[in-house]
Amino acid sequence: MRIEQKREMFWTIGASLFSLAFFIILAPAPKDILGIIIAGNVIGLIISLVRIRGEETSNERFVRKREENGPPGFWKGSLSESMRACAYLFIGLMILAVAVYLTEGTNLLQMLVEQPLDTIGILALILVIVSFLMGTVFHAGSEERYERLKQRLERQQ
Repeated sequence: MRIEQKREMFWTIGASLFSLAFFIILAPAPKDILGIIIAGNVIGLIISLVRIRGEETSNERFVRKREENGPPGFWKGSLSESMRACAYLFIGLMILAVAVYLTEGTNLLQMLVEQPLDTIGILALILVIVSFLMGTVFHAGSEERYERLKQRLERQQ
């Protein structure tokens, strides 16, 4: 197994365990619903690990597509990188919610659920705008990312 596959498996297992812990800690549910959440998480983890073992990793796919198609334009590159930025924001917000709950005892997830829909809509709009702005910043650095990943993959082969 290649180092890149091991790295992606490590991050997949960590993300799966963290998301499971996030829901168990911040969204207490009855045992039957908790069992469904755990089973779904385990099934998703198994499918992800099998996919990683059999296919190319996301970094390898990034380098291959860049070599085949050349660098993307501003809009395509910014939008694809904004998805990555949105994922980073969600992970950061999840870590923040768990940290606040463990230190202060305040459940931010429960507070978010209790908000009216217009407040949730405004928060979602802010998240989308911030993700797009971060995506443009990530797109500006995508050439350096491509060179770094290409060199790493060449060293592994």
